[in-house]
Amino acid sequence: MSFFRKVDAAALFICIFLFIGGCGMSPGRSFIGDWLRIDESGSIYKNEWVKISGSGDKFFWENPDGKFPAELVDGKMNIDFDGFPGSASFDRKSGILTFGVHGVTIRYVRKK
Repeated sequence: MSFFRKVDAAALFICIFLFIGGCGMSPGRSFIGDWLRIDESGSIYKNEWVKISGSGDKFFWENPDGKFPAELVDGKMNIDFDGFPGSASFDRKSGILTFGVHGVTIRYVRKK
């Protein structure tokens, strides 16, 4: 195989890889995973957790109280707690998920 064919093949491979990777990264993927509650100092509450799952535009927020439907709207996750609205946002820079419901704000970090 000539040098130019190798370069063309490598360039094609890189383009395909970037295209597939870009298509698979939906904004909601940053929310998916297991989360642990933290206090103001960053200490973890081991028994207070959230699991966020889903794909496409359908998500679920699961905690010790049950599993609830959620949707992503303008970068925020809106959760329906049996008629009571809650919302969560994720700060990529700090890695903190901030959740609010009934005027209360709770912070989470990703479980390692």
